[in-house]
Amino acid sequence: VYGNHARPEWMVDPAWRPAAAPRRTTGGRGENALASNASRNGPWQAGDTLNRADAPQVANRPFTITAQIAPAAPNGVILAQGGTANGYALYLKNGRLTFAVRIARQLTTVTATNPLEPGRSTVEARFAADGRISLSVSGRQVAEGRAPGLIPSQPARGLSVGSDGGPVGDYPAPN
Repeated sequence: VYGNHARPEWMVDPAWRPAAAPRRTTGGRGENALASNASRNGPWQAGDTLNRADAPQVANRPFTITAQIAPAAPNGVILAQGGTANGYALYLKNGRLTFAVRIARQLTTVTATNPLEPGRSTVEARFAADGRISLSVSGRQVAEGRAPGLIPSQPARGLSVGSDGGPVGDYPAPN
């Protein structure tokens, strides 16, 4: 069921290599406990989760997210890692591609001016070493902005595809 979620299909950059063998749970409790149900190396799709240890190591690193989506609704999380302290999320808000990053609880959001066209799209968010953020849809840049820098420490929450239980961005949880 994808009622309020965008349905992404993911592939990890082939150059990315995990630092350690995968663990299946965080060992935590409550909403911070996230079990991995997918390979660290993808491809990922809606419903996949990776705990903090299995999730991509984004602390002090630039990164790019690329996904093919066919939105089922105008609002929904495509991918999120982290929560209200440190993290990022790529999502749709009123049909517009949006990227949010939290650095030491400070939220920076970049949103496309226009909604996505109906059907399948390839979306991309680039988070550069200098904090620059650019969003593109089907190879065409649709928004840009700047965060104060990189995410300083590994987000406490793992990665989730198609949902977010501890919101990074300006949307209700769960989303």
